[in-house]
Amino acid sequence: MKNFVQRKKCRKDLNIQSMIKNFLDLASVNTGFSCSEARQNDPMTSKFTRVLLLLAIASPAMAAEPYEPWPSKDQLRSIEQAAYACSRDNATEACARVRQLADPLMDHSRLPGLCKDVLWTLMDQAKVANTNDFRRKDSITTTARRIPKVCAEPVIKKEKPQSRQA
Repeated sequence: MKNFVQRKKCRKDLNIQSMIKNFLDLASVNTGFSCSEARQNDPMTSKFTRVLLLLAIASPAMAAEPYEPWPSKDQLRSIEQAAYACSRDNATEACARVRQLADPLMDHSRLPGLCKDVLWTLMDQAKVANTNDFRRKDSITTTARRIPKVCAEPVIKKEKPQSRQA
């Protein structure tokens, strides 16, 4: 019984090997690269395989989204100033300008979620109200003050060299 199982396993392995050989021979017809010749020269096969693997790994990196620059400080400052004007004037034009300036940043791929939350809140608050009371003004200006802090490009601080202690 043991021998029968071993023979069956050997036949299965041989079938798999013959299928692989047929596939490689078929690939050599399509590509013009003979796999049977390459088996005699192992370094050639490994180089070919390495190149294919490198291309397979690198292709998603090449297909990445194009670089989108971080919003400038002037752009963030203009949204902040427009929000101050909306809270002060309570006018349709001023509040529409806030929403117009903040809306493109909602689709920005590099901005953190916290910044988008602040922008969303500001766009929601920047609407003309019946009465321009202190609470409305304060909520808009408080949210507007957070924009330059939360949405600014993060600065990577370099470590200071540690001084020697005697």
